[in-house]
Amino acid sequence: MEDINTKSLVTNNGKEVVFKFELVPCDMKWLASMAGELSNSATYFSTFADVSQRNKDTMGGSIGEKNSTWQPWNYSKRIAMAKKVELYKKTPRDLVKQRSHVTKYIANGGSWQEFPPPLCKFVDLAKAEPLHNMNNAWQNWFTVLLAKAFHCSNKDLLTALTSFSFVPVTSPFAKVLNSVKETVKCGRLYKNYCRWFSEKRKKGLPFSYRFTGLESKNFAQNFASPIKVLLDCKDLTKGVFVKLHSLAHSAILLRDATSLFTRVKITKEQTEELASPCTTYFNRNSLLLSNVNPTIWTIGYVIPYHTKLLFNKLGYGLGLNSMQGREAKHCKLKDFIANTCSGRKNQQWWTVLRHEYVSLLWL
Repeated sequence: MEDINTKSLVTNNGKEVVFKFELVPCDMKWLASMAGELSNSATYFSTFADVSQRNKDTMGGSIGEKNSTWQPWNYSKRIAMAKKVELYKKTPRDLVKQRSHVTKYIANGGSWQEFPPPLCKFVDLAKAEPLHNMNNAWQNWFTVLLAKAFHCSNKDLLTALTSFSFVPVTSPFAKVLNSVKETVKCGRLYKNYCRWFSEKRKKGLPFSYRFTGLESKNFAQNFASPIKVLLDCKDLTKGVFVKLHSLAHSAILLRDATSLFTRVKITKEQTEELASPCTTYFNRNSLLLSNVNPTIWTIGYVIPYHTKLLFNKLGYGLGLNSMQGREAKHCKLKDFIANTCSGRKNQQWWTVLRHEYVSLLWL
């Protein structure tokens, strides 16, 4: 990348052509690895700015300007911190607690940089990825919805049951999940939750389900249905009533923000308009709903900032950075694996890539 970025080429017509890297399309997990950082559960959790667990719920903050609340990471400081960590690892310590010592040292240094970035200086070209932020935000919204449904139901009964099939159909909890299945059209999510409720809940395992673009789209269109189910419950307290309306308003804000930050073609007016739903979405979650997590903070502050940067530099929206097409390709390759002959497993990928070459290049 450095070689391409520094050389110029001359065409047959005598025109000089210069190649420059301006964007590194990537999702958050890959980016943290290529930036040489800790996981996003660290004290400093963002690749894009020096936000920490202590100040992540700050309302009215800003990013990027000289006097802003948070500043983007500086590449020279990344390298300096990585060298300090390398030296610190060589000092003698208790081997049992070595990892905790290292992470604490990095956090005390106001960083989450552990290694020099494999992407080198190009790590500064990375931007927030819209698809995974959207999916994670709707996943968080669904988690809060389930918590409110559980609160509105007979909690002792639900705790004692060993299978979801025993939950009374009149229970608000069952009604909400049936609405997710029938109206929101998220049948796979419904099946996964029922399986977890019956098999893994008693083992103390948390519910884990990765939202895809399909679930996010369906919730953006039909989020009002499960909310209405809970609002129809009798004897709602004022606190729950307010939180349900806040949850509905949060969904509207997320839907409006998503419709803007997932676009490839966007106008300058729309980049300015994006800040309002993103900021209000962040404030709504910070004040009335769940605790602020990395996804909520990223949508509230980083996404409007990066959308403006990308538009001012390239004239396109943040949808240019989307992983949607690559996610679809990965699903396609997975289907190819299922259709390979039942031979040696080490030859399956060879067969898939040969098929890919024949269909895309040779034909």
